[in-house]
Amino acid sequence: MARKPISFRRSLLTNLAVIDSVPGVAILAIVAVGLLVEPVTAGERSATGKRRVERRLEEGGAEARDYFERWLGERGTPEDDPRPELADEFLGYYREHPDREIGYRALRFAFMMLGNLRAVDEIEALLPEIPADSPAWSWILNDINHAYVSRWDEFERLCEKLSGRLTDSFGRSELLMILVDFAPRDEDLRLPRDLLEEVVALDASEHYVLRARGELREIDHLAPGQPAPRFRAKDLDGNVIDLEKLRGHVVVLEFWATWCGPCLSEIPHFRELYASHRDDGLVVIGISHDTRRKELRSYVAENGIGWPQIIQPRQHLDEIPQLYNAWGIPRTFVIDRDGTIAAKDLRGVEPVDRVTGLVSPRANPKP
Repeated sequence: MARKPISFRRSLLTNLAVIDSVPGVAILAIVAVGLLVEPVTAGERSATGKRRVERRLEEGGAEARDYFERWLGERGTPEDDPRPELADEFLGYYREHPDREIGYRALRFAFMMLGNLRAVDEIEALLPEIPADSPAWSWILNDINHAYVSRWDEFERLCEKLSGRLTDSFGRSELLMILVDFAPRDEDLRLPRDLLEEVVALDASEHYVLRARGELREIDHLAPGQPAPRFRAKDLDGNVIDLEKLRGHVVVLEFWATWCGPCLSEIPHFRELYASHRDDGLVVIGISHDTRRKELRSYVAENGIGWPQIIQPRQHLDEIPQLYNAWGIPRTFVIDRDGTIAAKDLRGVEPVDRVTGLVSPRANPKP
């Protein structure tokens, strides 16, 4: 059980009550207590408060994770769910520290809880509390996103409404990147281009500028029908893979990582694809965002992944992910026999169906 904090005021009054029984000593006792107590500066109080909040954020996160594990094991009930109370507690910390990083962290934890609870009404009621110029926006927008699963039209309307309000460069950059995802890209590309160019102009951080420039490069150079960017790199076995020399083959690039859950769920489909068409001129290349070569090699061997792997330990900042704007994974690019991008971002059985239509039943020399 956690120790109850000692009330200095209660302790002092107790001591005085005892001392008061000795005539003429009370005044001296007060002076003596005053000499024994060191003054606490505002900075010390602030640091203590920050540590207290950080500790509670860690504890609260652990409580939420513990409940989620119990819920997965069908041992958690709505009555046991700590997230509503944790959200209230963390909002209280934000209100105590609305202009400090620890306050932004507390707010993000609160919105993380509310987002997981799909508590849209509660979230929308709280948004007016957050100033338009608060850096907190960049911390919470993705967590708000989680509350609107299967309600994307509502989330898009909320983001459009916020776009007329947010002035903090970090929060506004995050919001604009979300709106880019909603923007149609089938014909008129002016809207996503305008949004991305605003992100670059805001220059809130290198992170946002690089993301926006990557998206602009994708609009200009990574659409189906455009030449696939060329690269030359070694796979895990030291073999050189030169995309230019793979003309005449259908090539599938799969950007993934062993720590990416959605990526792992795609492996059975790629295993089927590779087994069905490797003799028909199909080449599958994994572009891994893993950072440890040994662990990647072990995972590939243990899971029967027979196609070559190129490790890119700097992830989205590395050479090939930069060429293909692979900030998020999984990403898939299908390249036809002429070296042209035929399709991208296929999931599930989509790569199997798309590649089957591209691969004719003829044998090609293996690379």
